[in-house]
Amino acid sequence: MPRDIAQRWNDLRLECSAGPVPLSKLTEALRLAAWHGHLEMTADLLTLGADPNAPAEDGRLSALSSAVEQGWLPGIELILQRGGDVHRCNRAGQTLLMEAIEAQIELEAQDGRPRDLQMLHLLLRYGADPTVTIGAGLTAEAVARRHGWTEAAELLVL
Repeated sequence: MPRDIAQRWNDLRLECSAGPVPLSKLTEALRLAAWHGHLEMTADLLTLGADPNAPAEDGRLSALSSAVEQGWLPGIELILQRGGDVHRCNRAGQTLLMEAIEAQIELEAQDGRPRDLQMLHLLLRYGADPTVTIGAGLTAEAVARRHGWTEAAELLVL
């Protein structure tokens, strides 16, 4: 975990021990913990009541979407177990399945990580609906096909 995140977490712990902390502050800390893949911090913030579904105050990703964007499976599962909404769409109207597909493509392009179906399986296990259509008429299957990811598209066909 980056030093500045660790310091912010320590500061937030002290603040929490002194009294109530605004939900927005806890939720932003949760988003950062999810983005940086810090499981203990994520669990603690969820226990403190941080909202895993709320976007950041500046409109950026929710904690759940942040974990999906990073391909962080342990964090995604923890957040889903503790109140993450698998049916929620992001500001662009994409479902989590669509975000997961886009994230896998991006991670492959950024650092060569191979595409992996585990995240899609996890989201489906928690009830993600692959038949949801967004404004452009796309389903998660169509998004996968658009990126040439046949394995994912076949997984998402009902």
